Amino acid sequence: AWISTHPGRFRLLHIKDSGGGPAPDMRDPGEGTIDFARVMDAAMSGGALQHLFVEHDEPRDPLRTARTGYAAVGALVDRRAGAGARAG
Repeated sequence: AWISTHPGRFRLLHIKDSGGGPAPDMRDPGEGTIDFARVMDAAMSGGALQHLFVEHDEPRDPLRTARTGYAAVGALVDRRAGAGARAG
């Protein structure tokens, strides 16, 4: 909700995902409970978003986490801005 109330303010977005429980249960982005479609729509609505950082504090397979995060977040960027929006 905070992102929606300040459109155009965010140039960077740091992305983590969660299993949703009360205990820390970090997941690869796109594999948890956070509604990234809603977050990305709000963040991109102001036109300032330039960089997305995907993170997982303790991944079992860091390369898999990077690939999974890139695919999940990239698909949302493509859906919102068109197929040419993603570098890479």
